[in-house]
Amino acid sequence: MTDIRRNWDPEVESPATIAILGGGPIAIETALYARFLGYYVELFERHRVAGRVTAWETTSMPITLGESTTSLGRAALLAQNPETDLGDLSRCPTFREWGELYLLPLARTDLIHDSVHVQTTVKSVSRLMTGFGSPCTAQARANDQFRILATSNNRGDWTSLADIVIDCTGWNRISVGSSAGGGWAIGEEALRDQIVTRIPRQDQIRSGHWLVWGSSHDALEAIRRLCQEVERYPELRLTWFIPRLDGTVSAIQEIENLAENRLSQFALVPCLGTEAIARSESGKWMVRMTMPDETTIDVQGDHFVSLPHPIRDRQWELMLAESWSEMAEEEDSDSESESNANWPGWKFATNEPHFYVLGSKAFGSPEAAIQGEWPAMQSSIRDLFSLLGNRRELDLYADFLKREQDSTQ
Repeated sequence: MTDIRRNWDPEVESPATIAILGGGPIAIETALYARFLGYYVELFERHRVAGRVTAWETTSMPITLGESTTSLGRAALLAQNPETDLGDLSRCPTFREWGELYLLPLARTDLIHDSVHVQTTVKSVSRLMTGFGSPCTAQARANDQFRILATSNNRGDWTSLADIVIDCTGWNRISVGSSAGGGWAIGEEALRDQIVTRIPRQDQIRSGHWLVWGSSHDALEAIRRLCQEVERYPELRLTWFIPRLDGTVSAIQEIENLAENRLSQFALVPCLGTEAIARSESGKWMVRMTMPDETTIDVQGDHFVSLPHPIRDRQWELMLAESWSEMAEEEDSDSESESNANWPGWKFATNEPHFYVLGSKAFGSPEAAIQGEWPAMQSSIRDLFSLLGNRRELDLYADFLKREQDSTQ
């Protein structure tokens, strides 16, 4: 990426409006941090808040409750309800507990509740005045507002303006198909709404023959969950289609052993991907898989789950980048960003002024939170807002932790 850090000033004083794309843990914490600093916030989530976290249900987190919450978040919960008690912060909660005890109540606090738009899909992100292929300076681009076009069942299409956009959407599985290399299989797009593309909840699991594609962390968790339901559904069968070089070998072996020991019928099928998908009038899934030797086999099942590794979706960033070209600054231009050109917050910037990326997408791993990198992602929020506020010492987490410690003495 071309270094544009000296071409525009990142400081934006509050009150200004920040649009946050996504409704996961990092998005909720970012919205909270912004509100404490006096920024207005609009948060857009296409499904429900913390949906992916709660999908992991009874799986234990690799970090403690104290590490997976923040002093700022705990203070917000206490301010909302003085009776709030998270319990022992040294224990490792399940993902469901983390969502229900901390993330969902946080999203419902008065600070951010009215700013959260669930079941809302962002259709486009553009600039209000600059663009249309015409050149402009990076600073002029930074001064221009973003225009967010969103749609929801309740409101239909609607727009919102923002001074800053922070992409917290994480890695995207929705645009990844089940064929070789992540493309779409024949017939897959038409059936996409019927394919299971998330870890099935306990109340969604039924008896029958399950076809599972992928070896992502979510795919492994889905198979664990299916194996746990064998006592309720003794006739449950499973065929697991997996790319030869996909996933972690040790984790795959662990799940394979679990399935073989618990299920009456289990098959692990290495393959390149799905060639074609169809559904019969009786509801049976008919799937054609491409084998490593490029031959195909036809399999029939009652349920089809597609959980490939997600991709780092950069659609908004790329869309914005294509809409303008940078014009050189005049020689007497006075850039105020010179003094903070090397601050840590810059690593979350993109080549689009005031468009930032936080969360697992910025960390290079779709499973960053699940693998225990949540505390590091929290510090990224601090680093970004110290850049936006032009205050290197700005650290609300440290301030509120001191208050928390003082109150217990």
